Amino acid sequence: MRRLSHLLALNAFTLLQPALDQLSGNPEYLILEDYSLFEVLTVVLLLACTLPCLQLAAVIVLERCGKTRAAKRLMNIWLGLGGALCGVVLSRWLASIPQVQEIGVPQSILVVLAIPAAAALPWLCQRSELFQQVLAVCSIGTLLFPLSLLTVPAARYQLLGQPISAKAQPGHIGNPVPVVMVVFDGLNGMSLLDADRQINRDWFPGFARLAATSTFYRNATTVHTRTDHAVPAILASALPEELQRPVEADYPGGLLRLIFDSRQYEMVVFEPLTRMSPTELRQIAHQRSPTAQITRLLGTLLRVYIRISLPQELPFLPAIPREWFGLLPTTATAQKPMKGQIIYGWDEHRSVQADHFVSNLRTAGRPGFHFLHIALPHYPWSLLPSGQPYVVNGTIGSSIYGLDGETWAEDPWPVKQAWHRNLLQIQCADRLVSRILDALTETQQLQESLVVITADHGMCFSPGRNLRDPTTETLADLLPVPLFIKLPGQTTGSASDRSAETIDILPTIAEVLQMSADPRWEGSSLLSTAPRPRKTVRGAFNTILAPDFPSRFDHTDRLLAAHDWVCEAGRIRGPQAVPELVGRRVSEFSVEESTEGLECIAVPGTIAAELRPPPVIPGEPFAPCLIHGRLLGPSPQQPAWLAIAAGGRILATTRTSVDGKFEQTWSAWIEPELLPTAAIPLEVYRVDNPQTPQTLLKLPIRKGENVIREWESDWIFRSD
Repeated sequence: MRRLSHLLALNAFTLLQPALDQLSGNPEYLILEDYSLFEVLTVVLLLACTLPCLQLAAVIVLERCGKTRAAKRLMNIWLGLGGALCGVVLSRWLASIPQVQEIGVPQSILVVLAIPAAAALPWLCQRSELFQQVLAVCSIGTLLFPLSLLTVPAARYQLLGQPISAKAQPGHIGNPVPVVMVVFDGLNGMSLLDADRQINRDWFPGFARLAATSTFYRNATTVHTRTDHAVPAILASALPEELQRPVEADYPGGLLRLIFDSRQYEMVVFEPLTRMSPTELRQIAHQRSPTAQITRLLGTLLRVYIRISLPQELPFLPAIPREWFGLLPTTATAQKPMKGQIIYGWDEHRSVQADHFVSNLRTAGRPGFHFLHIALPHYPWSLLPSGQPYVVNGTIGSSIYGLDGETWAEDPWPVKQAWHRNLLQIQCADRLVSRILDALTETQQLQESLVVITADHGMCFSPGRNLRDPTTETLADLLPVPLFIKLPGQTTGSASDRSAETIDILPTIAEVLQMSADPRWEGSSLLSTAPRPRKTVRGAFNTILAPDFPSRFDHTDRLLAAHDWVCEAGRIRGPQAVPELVGRRVSEFSVEESTEGLECIAVPGTIAAELRPPPVIPGEPFAPCLIHGRLLGPSPQQPAWLAIAAGGRILATTRTSVDGKFEQTWSAWIEPELLPTAAIPLEVYRVDNPQTPQTLLKLPIRKGENVIREWESDWIFRSD
């Protein structure tokens, strides 16, 4: 019995606790996959007892066969393996220490340093009775660690059906007008402005049309720069804490629950990432047996355990299913539910999501409450303003060129290219706004509806800066969000510079609908309450700002001054390194074969030496506008200026990066109208003199199966 307790203790601390700790920190996975108490308990039992029981059984079999010494050695091996796993756990803890991360010590080295525990554990068990007793007592973790899962409100609510504590009492809505609420993702409100601080009508006619009949809160800011905190803050009027998860149980009394409990609305909620919807709105239908559910959960937890335990630099780590990250495309594109909670993959089929949402804006017996959170203009930047894709999700084409992790290169050229792709997706969001207004107008709902359109946070496009983490220099890029509120009956627009925060949206909606205010709300109505004397930002460090936040316009000024954007036919044209070359014939120049020993890899969406669309969703048009590439061979004087051509015509110009991390790599943008109508070989030329180009040096394009490996580098961002 003592031997079993030792094995149970080691298993509890090295396998069970780390796995359940990950599950406790991700209750939205339990909710999304709709796991039952029976299924979770079965998986916990398997994790807690299977391995120790098998280990002890093997020892007992050897003893019964008279092989006592072999049984003793096997027991020592099991103890040694347990000690080794303890060393791995210790190395993981050491690797998480910020000081160790700054030094850049590989986790594999920490593992090697911690492994001596493998030899120490059997030795201690043989020579110390006290250690044996302590280890036996530690086996109680087999019972205690599973109980920790039930300390998480969201897990307790999912597994036990326990009501959310302190849930707001259902209240009557005195003014149940139709509500349409859209939360865009990663949209800086200052990106919408022109030099006069008005909505840029040439770039964003949809937002300008909305502003003409609504109040545009030009000084609206987020309270957090991460979606999993920013969206719940909007829906619950709460300043988020870092340990809170984006689930209803952690944010009780939120907007979606209040609307549902009133029983006065037909609700349609598109919620791809957070899980703030009431359970009653779910339409999850996995159609999996309990056995399949148990196998799925066990397999996912083991994959997560391996990923967090083994050194991250190892090449054979298993992939974690997208469902673990809340990215489950449970709504098939062929199915179009017209009510309840509707879940798409967060960044998948965004045009389909938009179409589906617009189709749901219809009249019904009860007023409609339509909520949409959509990953626009958030990366992956892969859509033209029309919604037509130019990047296939899950391919290397979804890489964000110029981004190392979440830090931009020091070279401004790839940052400018990425900013252009972001602007195109803002135009895609703008088109969605126009379609929503059209649908409400056609169904004669616009006049009586409350329309709220906002975003969760902004994004930074500054060389050398972090894309998402706020600093003093990037607050103007990350905090401002658009906020448009069209009241029922409102027909004229206005712009307000009063201080507004996203936590003010719920109290404002409550006042319009004549709902009782909840004392837990930390925001205040924008219609009848004086603005707060400060702005608050939560995150890695809390920030307090002056309410007027005048530096917010720095984003607009930098956007307009630093880039010579041209908007034609409603589309912002992409940056070109040598714009006067685009559209000209190659034959106009002196063309020579390059003698520099350079080769080129070109990646138009997929690996190919010709310009053609890669496989995409059947029936979905594709435009291979974005091409990545790399020069192979001796480094020419940096940067190398390049002309991309097909059929003897120059389609785009670019240059290689001057940032060491991206040396010899490049990205080029081809305008859709310049794309050939059939597959045609690519041509890549080095421009001798970008100021007065006269000679084009033709570079050979590398072909073959290994091209992908030669092009990839450490900085590649993958969407899978």
